[in-house]
Amino acid sequence: MIRVACFKCKNRFTLDEEFVAVELAKLDNPHPRFFTAHCPRCRQAIKVSLRGVRLPEVPPPAMGEPAEEEKAKGGEPEKKAGKAPAEE
Repeated sequence: MIRVACFKCKNRFTLDEEFVAVELAKLDNPHPRFFTAHCPRCRQAIKVSLRGVRLPEVPPPAMGEPAEEEKAKGGEPEKKAGKAPAEE
């Protein structure tokens, strides 16, 4: 767990290393030095140093693989709104 304190409202919270690793895997930078977290109380952006933090290895998503949000929805593509077929 990474302990963080908001400099604006002084709220203390923790970040999970696995969550940070997954979010950083989405970026193009292979060796980031910082992670931008948001305070859950005041939503202030906080720059968290990754120096000395051991992050687990997360494989990047494949190009043909649907995004995680689509998997959560059931993997079905969205249908466009249009006219319904006429009934006889």
